[in-house]
Amino acid sequence: MKTVDPEVQPATVRLLIIDDAQAIREALTDSLIGTGIEVVGQAGNGLEGVELATELQPDVILLDLRMPVLDGVAAMPLLRWNSPGSRIVAYTAVDVELIGRPAEWADGMLTKSAPIERIIGLIREVAARPR
Repeated sequence: MKTVDPEVQPATVRLLIIDDAQAIREALTDSLIGTGIEVVGQAGNGLEGVELATELQPDVILLDLRMPVLDGVAAMPLLRWNSPGSRIVAYTAVDVELIGRPAEWADGMLTKSAPIERIIGLIREVAARPR
């Protein structure tokens, strides 16, 4: 059987974006077109995100830590329980060094100021980890 070099033809990564800022969700979705990362869903708070993750079972969840209704910190254990095969990348405006404990639940962390290349790279990196 012939194998395909992942550097030549990367597999599509199914991504769920959970962020209360609609403009950020839309900008990320637009920026990911043609990268091999497919945005399969978007949610504006942690509760909606848990519901969508349960339904969609994405490869990676990009999760804002500060949101109304249910913030990302409280949503992480629920996401782990309801979508156990999903990887979680915490995504925040706060300096990741200051976050502390939530990092234990996340597979990766980024600040919202990270360049899109770094975001794409980390999404692909955590998606490639064994489940």
